[in-house]
Amino acid sequence: IEPKNPVLYLDRGKIYEAGGKKEEARSDFQKSKEIAPSYPAATLALALLEEKEGKVSESIALLEDFLAKFLNKHGFSVNAEIIFNLGRLYYNNNQIDQAINVLEAARLVLAQDSNVLYVLGLAYQKKGNIDEAKKLIEKVLELNPGNEEVKKKLEELGE
Repeated sequence: IEPKNPVLYLDRGKIYEAGGKKEEARSDFQKSKEIAPSYPAATLALALLEEKEGKVSESIALLEDFLAKFLNKHGFSVNAEIIFNLGRLYYNNNQIDQAINVLEAARLVLAQDSNVLYVLGLAYQKKGNIDEAKKLIEKVLELNPGNEEVKKKLEELGE
């Protein structure tokens, strides 16, 4: 075991989290982040743990801080999952304009990602741009034919 390997702490943290040991998980995620501050998976794991505990503002702050420090250093595609999750958190926190901006950025790299397209569609729907929402949800259905939830969403949008 390499004590300076951030993956070790990340993986052990995931095991702790799966076993319901949130404080141990948090400690290991933070240790992973301390060892390798630019390691996206450690920050994302910690942010998602915060979200599960209802600490959405803290989760958003972690992801915003990471992107502010490391987006240009490591490139956009490396951080696409963090960018998507930040957009999703903005949406869930009713910060719709921020959600749309961030999810549109994620869409540049994850153009065929159903999750990005779906949440972006929901954000446009909430903003009142039904035409754009329909286009995005139709694309999600194209990528996931037969998905009943997506079909219901299209019906709701007035397919």
